[in-house]
Amino acid sequence: MSDALLTPQLIRLGCRPASKEAAIREAGRMLADAGCIAPDYIDSLLRREAVANTYLGNGIAIPHGMVEDRAMVLRTGVAILQIPAGLEWNPGQRTHLLCAIAARSDDHLVMLRQLTRLLQDEARLLPLFSTENSADLIAALEQAPENPPPDTETQDLDVCDEWRLDYPNGLHARPAALWVEAARRSPAQLQVRHGGRVADAKNLISLLQLGLRQGDLVAVSARGPQAEDGVRQLLKAMREASLA
Repeated sequence: MSDALLTPQLIRLGCRPASKEAAIREAGRMLADAGCIAPDYIDSLLRREAVANTYLGNGIAIPHGMVEDRAMVLRTGVAILQIPAGLEWNPGQRTHLLCAIAARSDDHLVMLRQLTRLLQDEARLLPLFSTENSADLIAALEQAPENPPPDTETQDLDVCDEWRLDYPNGLHARPAALWVEAARRSPAQLQVRHGGRVADAKNLISLLQLGLRQGDLVAVSARGPQAEDGVRQLLKAMREASLA
C-alpha cells in the first residue's frame, strides 16, 4: 500500500469517541482534511451504517460510503481511529480500530487483505489497539502480504462456472458480504477459486483474502444438495453486487 493511502495525518491514537456516529464523523473529517473526500461524503458514511454492518470482526470496523456517492471520493484513502477502551459498534461488537475507507480505485485492497490477515493473528493485532506509535499501525497495514503458496487442493467442485470480476474497486467488504449472503442461502458447499487460491464462498474473510481485482477470472463451484442452483444464485448475486 502506498503512503498516499495511510499517513500519520490519517491516524489518530488514543481516541475516546462518545458514540459510533461521533467516531465516524471524526474519521470522515480526517479524510476530508486530507483531500480524500468532499465533506458531504461524511453523511454517506453514516447512511451506509443504516443499511449494512461494517464491523469486520475481532475489534475492527471498516465504515465506507454509499456506492451512489462515490463521485464525492476525490482520491482513495483510509483514516484510522484507535480506540483503546473500545466502542460498541453494534450489540455484541466492540471496535478498537476504526478504518474508514474512501475508495476511488482498488488501491486499498492490499490494506484490506492485510486487515483480514491481522484478524486471525491476535499476537500482532492486539498490541495495535493500545500502541502509542502510529508507525506501528502503518507498518502492520503496509506490510505487503506474502505471496502464499497455492492451496494444496485447488480443484473445482462438481458443478462449476466462470465469471470475470467487473467491479472497478475490486472485491471489497460490501460486495463480498452479498456473496456470502447468497452462498449461505444454499445447502450446497460453495467455493470461489482464482488461480491457485480457493475461498469458502460462505466466509467473508476467506473471500477477501483472495484480493480480487477488476478483470480477475474466478471459478464458482459447488457440491452437494442443489449444487447447480447454488452456483446459479451465487453468480447472480456476484453480477448484481456491482450496483450495491
